[in-house]
Amino acid sequence: MMRRFSWFPMVAGLTVLAGCPDDPYQADTWTKKLKDQRESERAVTELEQLGNPSAIPALGEAWVDQGKPVRLLQVIISLARPLSPQEAKANYFTDYEVAGRPPSWDRALPYLKRALSEVDEVNSRSVDSAAKAAEALGEAKLPDGLDALIDLAQRPVTRKLINAQVAALRAIGKYTTDSQRASAALIKLIDKDPPASPRTARDKEQARALEEKYGLFLGFTAAAVDALGNLHVGAAAKTLVLTMFRTSDSQQMFERTRRALVASGPPAFEELRKVIAGTEPEVNQLFKDKRLDKYCGDRNDAPPDQCQPVSAMVFFPAIVISDFYDARAVPELLAALQRPPLAMSYVDDQPNPNTQYDAVFEALRKIGAPDAAATVRAKWMAHGPAAAPSRAARGSRRGGEPAPGAGAGESDLATRVLAIGAYPFLARDDAGVEDLGKIAADNNADDPLRKAAALSFALLAHDPKDITLLQGLAQKYLDASAKKRTEADGKPKTVADAADKEFAKAKKLYDDAKARVERVTAVAPV
Repeated sequence: MMRRFSWFPMVAGLTVLAGCPDDPYQADTWTKKLKDQRESERAVTELEQLGNPSAIPALGEAWVDQGKPVRLLQVIISLARPLSPQEAKANYFTDYEVAGRPPSWDRALPYLKRALSEVDEVNSRSVDSAAKAAEALGEAKLPDGLDALIDLAQRPVTRKLINAQVAALRAIGKYTTDSQRASAALIKLIDKDPPASPRTARDKEQARALEEKYGLFLGFTAAAVDALGNLHVGAAAKTLVLTMFRTSDSQQMFERTRRALVASGPPAFEELRKVIAGTEPEVNQLFKDKRLDKYCGDRNDAPPDQCQPVSAMVFFPAIVISDFYDARAVPELLAALQRPPLAMSYVDDQPNPNTQYDAVFEALRKIGAPDAAATVRAKWMAHGPAAAPSRAARGSRRGGEPAPGAGAGESDLATRVLAIGAYPFLARDDAGVEDLGKIAADNNADDPLRKAAALSFALLAHDPKDITLLQGLAQKYLDASAKKRTEADGKPKTVADAADKEFAKAKKLYDDAKARVERVTAVAPV
């Protein structure tokens, strides 16, 4: 008898054996297809979805062979990242749902470094790859990647390369475990004079050329300053202070430098104190060399006798030092109040309305040191000429002479307003409260002074009888408002109403005439 054999088990077994090398759930299946142009794109997608870091070397070689496309480098970076079990489960990486996926940055490192060292600024894909690689190195904080980041950041800054260089600077700022080496590189990068400002241009064509170069400098320096701030290194303080003055015409740069200085800690605080006191040699030399203590025209080329003094050396550090809330800075701040108020800068021959007093009083207010109360009270108790806070009143007159009454013994209106505003945050007793109430109630006093005095009085007063004064002030303003309303509703309103009636009559006559013309035109023969 002939035995019957079933071929199905054998066929099934052959199928399994033949399918093992091409198992779609194995990374090797797809890494072999990366060199096949028809299969390459699908292979990259499948490897990304499998999430197996073993594919990184093959992907790296494909990235080089295919001209370093960003897409492949992004997949390499995603496979190198560690995953928690929860993240693995959310991404359907079943092999890592229990223990998670450990980092594989060491496998990706050769290709990340190569993306930086071989960046070609005329190739946008290469620049994009360099930027992605820099971001990844900042995330991984691999010690062996720091030199590559520094090398890229040290290349000449160009419009095509700057995005990758900014990414490198940000990455350097994340190397907190190697902050000494990272900060040394960043300090070297920002410790330089800026190119000529567009404000110094002779014509529009030159202004456009300067604007691009200056913009690149600010963008690059801003990223380096941010990175320094992230490292919290005290050794950066002096360089940051110099940078603050070199780029003081940019509000954005000042704010970034301000944050970085505060992040630098106590060394920055001490550095700022010396600058305000005028005892920091390098800052003094910078001001002398660049004439930063004077405004000599937008091109900085006016003769010395035509230059106007400015208070930048006190204004900017006083703003920053207030962020430390440290009373040890009070002596330097009070000493600055003994100098005449000067505009902190000029633009197009016009003084900035702020003087160093604005910054000093704001700093004293934030610090809240009671030791400063008596000096500040003397500033607003000194009755100088009651004039509007104009350019002259702020001590920004031609040649830098203080405004009349703005010397050590008297205060101009603007100074008194600033001093009154700061005083409630310094006072610890009732000294001056009664005087503030008198100023607030004085109908002959200037409005800015009365408003400041009323607010400070309200902050300091604590006796129930003081409410009577505030109620009286409120009633005065209500009565004045009612009087103005009555005056407006009187003769002016009558005249206005009569004019409105005449206008309405004239408009009606005009509309009627226009309508008649339109009717005649409509029936007239062509």
